[in-house]
Amino acid sequence: MNEKVRKSRDRVVLRSPFGRTIMVLVIIVLAILLFASYRVFNEKNKEFARSEKRIEQLENEISDANKIAEELKKKDNNSVSDEDIEKVARQELGLIKRDEIVIKPN
Repeated sequence: MNEKVRKSRDRVVLRSPFGRTIMVLVIIVLAILLFASYRVFNEKNKEFARSEKRIEQLENEISDANKIAEELKKKDNNSVSDEDIEKVARQELGLIKRDEIVIKPN
């Protein structure tokens, strides 16, 4: 066995020749995992920011579309129908259609 034994007060510490190598490899793997996690987090954070911006744009478009819809409803409510025009033309202006015959009382 190629291990060194060292007594330190009340405990025994075993030192393996591969101990440092394993520790360095574990630290390297952890550093790689930490870096990869940071990159994934950073990319997801950017994606989230883009999504938030897109949501805001869509909300603005919806708001604009709702304003246009309200204006069209107001315009439609204020518009005069063909029946209304015909009624005014007959009653106030005395107009008739081309194929109608007018009978006036004596």
